[in-house]
Amino acid sequence: MRALPCHSLGCRVVYESLEISPEKDRGLGLKTSSDISAGTAIGEYKGKPTTQHEWEKLDKSERRYMIRIGASFFKERRYLNGEVNGNKLARVNHSCEPNCQMEEWIADGYARLVLIAKRNITVGEYLSFHYGNETNFNGGCRCGTECQLGTSLKSTNSYRTRLPSHAIARGPAELG
Repeated sequence: MRALPCHSLGCRVVYESLEISPEKDRGLGLKTSSDISAGTAIGEYKGKPTTQHEWEKLDKSERRYMIRIGASFFKERRYLNGEVNGNKLARVNHSCEPNCQMEEWIADGYARLVLIAKRNITVGEYLSFHYGNETNFNGGCRCGTECQLGTSLKSTNSYRTRLPSHAIARGPAELG
């Protein structure tokens, strides 16, 4: 876990050169209109805090933009719902060979999910990260790589899921 090297309000702002745009065979995606250097903090993933109990009441279609948080601090699973009170980062699609990753950073004493460029990203490229080991895709993975994962991902840790596989901690304080 790293400390955010910026004022917390600034870290909540999504990288300005991002555009929501249709991505072939994948719905809406997020692409860049300027180059992004490897290691750049692109922005903070935002969403409505949701408890495990609230999550269980949701229809499967309402869980599309959920990220599990707080596994190391809370007994009950908690989630961020990027579809409610979220930002552009909720539109970052999955890839088995992603150009970004989610990291947990600390700002104002709270953990924040921050999207980081894993490599240099060029103008017009769509952003992606690996959704994780329990992500379920209707009709199979469509990331366009040679992943051969079929309908269920069973690989490395996740930072955005459509099922509860993420274990990012927000911090010891209550979500609110």
